[in-house]
Amino acid sequence: MSTGDEALRLESASPELLAALEAAGWDRDRDVAIDHVVEELAAQGYEINTYAAAFLRSLCGLRIDPANEDGPNFQNTEQLIVDPLGVGRRHRPEAVEVESLIGESVFPVAWWLSYSYVHVAASGRMVAFSSGLTWSLGNTPEQGLDMAVRASEPLVCIGSRSGQARWPKPPAWT
Repeated sequence: MSTGDEALRLESASPELLAALEAAGWDRDRDVAIDHVVEELAAQGYEINTYAAAFLRSLCGLRIDPANEDGPNFQNTEQLIVDPLGVGRRHRPEAVEVESLIGESVFPVAWWLSYSYVHVAASGRMVAFSSGLTWSLGNTPEQGLDMAVRASEPLVCIGSRSGQARWPKPPAWT
């Protein structure tokens, strides 16, 4: 699949998100070569998508500190570590589990909360998986990035393994 000339769209990003990105070493002209990442992960069974490619070209290799640690329903105390090889090399079975849940292919991009595996789906949707739980981070990579750095929305569990309680519980359950 061609990764096109798409770019991560941060024109309307919050000042807090931009400050966190800049503190991690990001700038608007950052363009990381990701061919070796795509090639190695293709051998593991992953297929790059335009959204994941744009995310990685802009952010690959960065460790982004949270701009806000107090999310609406969770503590956001861990960095977003943009390490697609670290996630993808070891966690293909979990990616297949996520793909089955959401009905589309995913590409690994980062580690996040509780060392969850963060993926960008072919539609652009961003999800995280850890210990049998799958969370939605946003419908676009930009929303997912904002969620992971600013804890800007409630964390929503969209799936769990059979018999496993969802976390965090939706507000209606409290």
